[in-house]
Amino acid sequence: MSSHNLSNMPEQLKLLLACLGGMLAFCGGLLLLIFAYLVYQSAFHPQDVAVVQFLLDKAEFKAPVMDGKMILPGDDPREDPSFVLNFSSYLKTIIMIFLGIAALGVLINLINVLISSGVKIIQACYGGLK
Repeated sequence: MSSHNLSNMPEQLKLLLACLGGMLAFCGGLLLLIFAYLVYQSAFHPQDVAVVQFLLDKAEFKAPVMDGKMILPGDDPREDPSFVLNFSSYLKTIIMIFLGIAALGVLINLINVLISSGVKIIQACYGGLK
């Protein structure tokens, strides 16, 4: 991996870029702490997180997860065979939680990009700080 050295750059521009890199790294770290707190609250105090509380309120554990039926054509050839599948709200809740976890993974990767790009900018401005 090559380290970019911007030694020919004016000192004011280096300082400005270093501040930008520092702000990117700081914002990424702050967002990471916010998401970590959200995950902690979701795991240990779900009643305090509005989204988790909404999903838990909507979950019904009495109905079957899925039920369906196959409708076969009768004597009339105009009838089209179809398959009907009904999902319970319990399964819908599980799917929404899975999508929420996937979205959280994407956001954490974006935070990683923020932090690493901020550090790279600072390293490029000051000759590869080790």
